[in-house]
Amino acid sequence: MAMAERALRRTPCIGVCSTTYGDLVCRGCKRFAHEIVCWNAYDIEQTAAVRRRLATLRDDSMAMFAQVADAALLRRCAAAAGVAAASLSELGVAYETLRRARGGRP
Repeated sequence: MAMAERALRRTPCIGVCSTTYGDLVCRGCKRFAHEIVCWNAYDIEQTAAVRRRLATLRDDSMAMFAQVADAALLRRCAAAAGVAAASLSELGVAYETLRRARGGRP
């Protein structure tokens, strides 16, 4: 398995699973219970589809609370925080930069 494929296989889990308590959508990673159960059996396209949905959810949530006023400044802050911005949307970069500045996980 190639390194890029292994990186995509890594689960979005953040260790705050609520599906064990009956939730249909995990409060931690926002995946549906069936996505959590089947994750290791998913192929690259299936995991990519879940990741796209999660990225859209993240971006839509960020858009309700934040607006990027200076994209160049955001890129500089992201680089200083070690955020790999190439594969993220602008709001995704803002989220990851703020998360890292906070020093924790979501």
